[in-house]
Amino acid sequence: LTGHSGEVLSVAFGPNGHLASAGDDGTVRLWDAETGRALGEPLKGHSGRAWSVAFGPNGRLASAGEDGAVRLWDTESGQALGEPLMGHSGEVRSVVFGPNGRLASAGSDGTVRLWNVETGRALGQPLTDHVFEVRSVAFGPRGRLASAGEDGKVRLWDAETGRVLGEPLRGHSGRVRSVAFGPNGLLASAGEDGTVRLWDVETGRSLGEPLTGHLGDVWSVAFGPSGRLATAGEDGTVRLWDAETGHALGEPLRGHSGRVRSVAFGPNGRLASSGRDGTVRLGDGRAYLHFLDRGEPTPLFLKFAEGARFFWQVERVGLDFERKVRPSLFPQNGYYFDHEPRFRPLLDPPQSNQTKFDQILIWAEEQLDQEADPPSRRF
Repeated sequence: LTGHSGEVLSVAFGPNGHLASAGDDGTVRLWDAETGRALGEPLKGHSGRAWSVAFGPNGRLASAGEDGAVRLWDTESGQALGEPLMGHSGEVRSVVFGPNGRLASAGSDGTVRLWNVETGRALGQPLTDHVFEVRSVAFGPRGRLASAGEDGKVRLWDAETGRVLGEPLRGHSGRVRSVAFGPNGLLASAGEDGTVRLWDVETGRSLGEPLTGHLGDVWSVAFGPSGRLATAGEDGTVRLWDAETGHALGEPLRGHSGRVRSVAFGPNGRLASSGRDGTVRLGDGRAYLHFLDRGEPTPLFLKFAEGARFFWQVERVGLDFERKVRPSLFPQNGYYFDHEPRFRPLLDPPQSNQTKFDQILIWAEEQLDQEADPPSRRF
């Protein structure tokens, strides 16, 4: 997806198949994640870079800027909602919505601030414990908040009281670029040391060995379905991991020409990334999430690949971040219809609430069910 004139610094999925991106050019853009079509005009308001973007309830969108402002937007009209939220004495690097109409922002002034999005007022005093810039903030379960700092620390906070929880989580040798909560309170952090670390937030202990594979900074980390993890790196790759085992899932996903700054999971495991090349890229990280078991292809993967090869004529479907799809026209009385009628449903258009990926996945599941219980055995 192209439209930004400069590096795309943040990407986030929202409801109704929408995607938002924030860029070096100071704009926020909205996209239809299924068609790749831009929705409306760019949202302009920041003077300087737009560092971060996040969706909230009721069609709201928040963006954080180099100008020290957090701005709220109505995604339907594209209009700004009220005055910008001002309080940081420097750039705002990260923004995220939390429960109960709250918003958190992290700034180059070393603070995290909490806001009431209805009134636009700050809640309590700034959260201060980081020594340098705070690069990322994330809400977690049980009223927790996590922040990642250039001081090499990950900090946990009580989002209600603003009280710091426990000791800093230390392990990265350098700046911490991103934090994200996963299932069961699991926390992931990514750093300039090229590693991703997993933490038990109850004990504050690091879980297992660091996840290594990126060459250079890891700029972003995000959890997807089933506890899978995606990371974005300075080396121009997106990597997928099994958060339970720490194993990498398949090969690195390539497509960006330059560093990848942000990665996000959407509904059904859809994956989006943004980078220095000024693009937002969409891929089916879902293939990994559904089809790989400790790095090995499952029967579902093999069946899906069979159907997808028929439709798209691609040999490595699901293993490339950007599938090079070449739709083919199949004759109505061709080989597949004469000898393989099971493929026929794949040429029907998907239902209104499905993508082609969903349609082929459902077909693959039905094929496996029929093979396990063929009609001849049902009577």
